[in-house]
Amino acid sequence: YMIQAVYVSNWFMDQEISLAMGFSQMAMFVSFFSGWAVPKLARTYDLGTTFAIGASLCSFSLILAIVLAKLDDASTIHDKKLMKKRKNALE
Repeated sequence: YMIQAVYVSNWFMDQEISLAMGFSQMAMFVSFFSGWAVPKLARTYDLGTTFAIGASLCSFSLILAIVLAKLDDASTIHDKKLMKKRKNALE
């Protein structure tokens, strides 16, 4: 997760970094929650239901990764405009 934090901090500039770090840390939270919840669910429900709940947690994590990728694209466009403005201001 440290490498992921380094990449996220390199991709995003200014105010976007806190939002990006929040989304990237959600994957760690989902992993923790799954490790805590799935054994308890396995004792309560049958195996198929437990796997379905685990798969839905993985799907939620995938959706968060897709949202992070979309934010990365939007941030790249914004950062290019920002860098262009800074370059023009220096000239």
